[in-house]
Amino acid sequence: LGRALVRKPQVFLLDEPLSNLDAKLRTAMRVEISRLHRRLGATMVYVTHDQIEAMTLGQRIVVLKDGVIQQLDTPMNLYARPANLFVAGFLGSPGMNILHGRLTSDPAPGLELAPGVCVPLGDARVPPEWLGRDIAVGVRPEHLMPADASDATAFSPEVEVVEPVGNEVFLYLRFGSAALVSRVPPNLHQLSPGDSLPLRFAPGSVHFFDPTSGLRIDAAA
Repeated sequence: LGRALVRKPQVFLLDEPLSNLDAKLRTAMRVEISRLHRRLGATMVYVTHDQIEAMTLGQRIVVLKDGVIQQLDTPMNLYARPANLFVAGFLGSPGMNILHGRLTSDPAPGLELAPGVCVPLGDARVPPEWLGRDIAVGVRPEHLMPADASDATAFSPEVEVVEPVGNEVFLYLRFGSAALVSRVPPNLHQLSPGDSLPLRFAPGSVHFFDPTSGLRIDAAA
C-alpha cells in the first residue's frame, strides 16, 4: 500500500490487503484506509471476503458468487433489501435467519415449519400468490425481538446458547427444527439454556425468497 501511495495513482486495486493481520490491527487499518480514501480522492477497488470490511469501507458494493454478480448497491441497501438468499446470508454478523416452510394466512400470516409448528409473521405483507406454497422467510437477528407471552404475534423458541458480548447478547435458539439467532439487550444475559423466550418479528422486518431460485419476492403494495 505504501509503494502504491508514492506513485499517486488515480485508481487503487486492493486485493484482500488486511487478510494476514490480527483482529485489532485490521480494525485500525480499516480506519486508516478510510482516511486515505477521503484525503486522496482516488478510486479504490477493494476485494474482500470479509463482509465487515465490505460494509464499512465500500460506498458501492458488488457481491459476487462464482464470478457472477449477485447484487450491486450501497452497503445499507444490500443489508436492508438483499436480492437473493446468498446476499442475505453473506451480509450481517450473525447473518440473516432463514426459515423454510409453508406460507399460511389462517387466521393470520404465518410460516408452517412442520405440522403444528407455525411461526407468526406479524404485520408482514405476504405475497398472496405464495399462500399454501413452500417459501423461505428471512429476518435479521436484531429484528427478532422479545415479546409478551400474551402477544398473538409471538412464538417461544428454546434458548440453546447465550453469548454476552458487552453491550448486547446473542441468543442461539431452537424452534422445532429451525435454528435462530436473536440480538437482544444485555439485561437478558441471565437466560439459561433450556429457557423458553417469547419473541416476535419487528414490524416491516420480514423478507421473502423463492426457495428454489433464491430470488427475493416482494409483495405487491
